[in-house]
Amino acid sequence: MTRLLKTLGLFLAVATLSCLHAQAQDCGPWLGVTTWQVTYTITGTGSGMDAAGQLDWTIDHQGTGNSVLTTVQTACGTQLSWWGQGYGTGSENDQGVGTCGTPGEEETVSIVGGPTFNSPSTLTFLTIDPSTGTYTFTPLLAITNTITINNCGSVSVAAGGDTIGPSGPTCGAFGLVTFPLPDTVSTITKNNLVLTAPAECGFDGGVTGISWTLSYTLTPTVAAAQPYLDLHDFDPGVNTGKLAQGRDGNFYGESQTVGAGTGNVFKITPTGTLTVIHSFDLADVALEAGGVTLGTDGNLYGDTYIGGTNDDGVTFKITPAGEETPLHNFADAGDGSNPVGALVLGIDGNFYGTTDSNPETIYKISSAGKLTTLHTLTTAEGYQGGQLIEGSDGNFYGGTNLGGANNYGTAFKMTSKGAVTVLHSFNSTDGAGASAGMAEIAGGTFIGTAALGGNNGDGVIFSLTSTGTFAALHEMDGPTDGSLPGVLTAGTDGNLYGTAANGGASSCGTIFEITPAGQFSVLYAFDGTHGCNPEGYLTEGTDGKLYGITSAGGANDAGTFFSLDVGLGPFVHLMTSSGKELSKVEILGQGFSKASVVEFGGVAASTIAVTGSTYISATVPAGALTGAVTVTTGTTTLTSPQTFNVLPTITSFTPPSGPVGTTVTITGTGLAQTTAVTFDKIPATSIPTKSDTRVTVVVPSGAKTGKLAITTNGGSATSAASFTVN
Repeated sequence: MTRLLKTLGLFLAVATLSCLHAQAQDCGPWLGVTTWQVTYTITGTGSGMDAAGQLDWTIDHQGTGNSVLTTVQTACGTQLSWWGQGYGTGSENDQGVGTCGTPGEEETVSIVGGPTFNSPSTLTFLTIDPSTGTYTFTPLLAITNTITINNCGSVSVAAGGDTIGPSGPTCGAFGLVTFPLPDTVSTITKNNLVLTAPAECGFDGGVTGISWTLSYTLTPTVAAAQPYLDLHDFDPGVNTGKLAQGRDGNFYGESQTVGAGTGNVFKITPTGTLTVIHSFDLADVALEAGGVTLGTDGNLYGDTYIGGTNDDGVTFKITPAGEETPLHNFADAGDGSNPVGALVLGIDGNFYGTTDSNPETIYKISSAGKLTTLHTLTTAEGYQGGQLIEGSDGNFYGGTNLGGANNYGTAFKMTSKGAVTVLHSFNSTDGAGASAGMAEIAGGTFIGTAALGGNNGDGVIFSLTSTGTFAALHEMDGPTDGSLPGVLTAGTDGNLYGTAANGGASSCGTIFEITPAGQFSVLYAFDGTHGCNPEGYLTEGTDGKLYGITSAGGANDAGTFFSLDVGLGPFVHLMTSSGKELSKVEILGQGFSKASVVEFGGVAASTIAVTGSTYISATVPAGALTGAVTVTTGTTTLTSPQTFNVLPTITSFTPPSGPVGTTVTITGTGLAQTTAVTFDKIPATSIPTKSDTRVTVVVPSGAKTGKLAITTNGGSATSAASFTVN
């Protein structure tokens, strides 16, 4: 009975956290090209004898072609090929001089006609080989000619089917139009390429001595992105919580029924190939909830609602290979019980989470398993909470479903030491049930969701400042917007993305976008066939796509793994957003190589270590500047949406004492972006010089004996010793 009640409690606690079938191919951006507009011009000059040896003449030939190549070979191997479909257009105007009958008598030869194409053509016009970085373009110009020789008995000769290209009966391929592939999908242009071919590929029945020159332009049309892809249909399912992208670029998540035992942790590639890496047993853990979080050690961290030695839930870590280690068995003895929500990786390297016990606790736990209860929530502060987030100010923010002044839940902030401040108590009209928490946007404002309440009773999206200024941005309308909105994800474009578990056009939930100003739009309505009831979390992969899971729908009605492409574009993600010079920083992304260049504020990293193509460990260089981190590989540069803060250090200062007006030299690292220096909290008004390792400052009027503190764009540092003001 106890286990049953706890299971029901889990569903109550996390309920608010809660196209054609296609699979992506790994052929790079060229796979997205659906058609090519092809234009080309072929010119030829030469002289010779016709097949019968009866006409000695000179030719000047101009031919143009224009076609659309549409059929794409999508069986993605080493090459992608396009075939021509449709008719080309063109013209030719040839003049000839020959003798007929009487030697030396000049006659006129006129050739009329133009290039044609078979429709559909069975010939390969364009082949792209991503493995070698080359492409081959083979032009086809079939000319149907009518030759009239005047003043020679009005002889008319019809000679058709002359061909430039590989379709001639004996010509074969020219085999010389292979060139390096551009780095990105773009128009390809070549001018005045000299074509060589066997004599039998000449003009009109084998005339020799003709040379050809080719110019062409290939203009690609990229298919509109297929926004939603049902990448994997679970069988069985009951998938819960947040997906984490690992160092290997794959996603990791929890499921309560996939695999053996009482659930598992699984790995799934961005194209939908699933592998169960660990199956739990009842003595181990059970009823996985909240999903997993990537740690700075490359392992994944998560929790379960029940199970473990006390049947009160477990926090665990697991390697990408599936080796699981329980870190803490909850006992409801000051530590709480029944953890919910995804763990949050703090800037200090610890993980932060909440429990669903009564009273509810907020805790931190190290990667080694040391748990500290930071705060036990009171009814006035709220209870039945869920997801936390660490703000840029170092505080933690979250929400609760119940409690507070009106018993409809609260939104709160908590310091890293555990002091809680209620920022807002919901009153149902402005929302109810806010355990999904909030996401931070630029400027220190938070956007969150309440799963219920509002005038429609379908939930509210709100904004909240760190000082408690609250505004309702959007009230959900179940039949159109969806209902029961979940956790929001801050996209790299500055907008917020989320899911609604129910409602929408098919009553299966929606994926939506909302701007900081409150402009709301439904991006996708789940249809059941390709997923139903999304799990409340979206994860933006480093390829810019949004990934998530549903708990129902799909081919087996057991849930799906899906992606949504809203055009955000690829980026790099920093596992840590601050550090001193010479510290290590982990970077996630794609397309990395040993030749990649990592820069911190425009300063190249001193060393990098690359693992595969999705993970880099970089050393913060001397002279690094606070700002975005970039990774450049070839002509592609990826940028972090996060700002990396270079933390300053003070190693010494000289002289150790002096009166007001003394120039003091401070030595350390990361000092180039110094903005302020204080002498026992009295600010200096003059900072004559500053560099990465040295700052000079003048002792200000009113300065007192005490420690020096320096502030930069990246942080602050305080001297170990005091400066004595004489």
